[in-house]
Amino acid sequence: MLGDAFDAGAILAQSGLLIPDEMPGDELERQAALLGSDLLLEVISRAGGEALHGSSQNETEASYQTWPNADQLIVDHSWTVQHVINFVIGVRPLGYEPLVDTASGMRVVESARLADREASGGEAWLDEQTVRMSFADGVIEFSVA
Repeated sequence: MLGDAFDAGAILAQSGLLIPDEMPGDELERQAALLGSDLLLEVISRAGGEALHGSSQNETEASYQTWPNADQLIVDHSWTVQHVINFVIGVRPLGYEPLVDTASGMRVVESARLADREASGGEAWLDEQTVRMSFADGVIEFSVA
């Protein structure tokens, strides 16, 4: 139902969407769009020319996130390794450039993967474009620009 505010008002249909680890952001967008179109078709078929009655949105659970700004694209060293990998894989296909703060300054992350070795001192450069960094629950190897 349309209202004055964006993404507000009664809920006519909803469904959950499973987001597995390491799902690229463009695939998440595609799956969400497919689910949204299925829900829209369901509502249209239920309407049949009659008034629709939805359920109220729980405002304490409602949220709206804007497009990320530069500060929100920086890898947080308090994250788990899976969070970091999910973040990088999630935002790169959407055209965002995640950043990692290294001893030599901020670097754009091209890719991230779980490393098989430790990073001595928290950070170890393998070459000019590859750095291993320690996180609380493991080590990530970043390819950086």
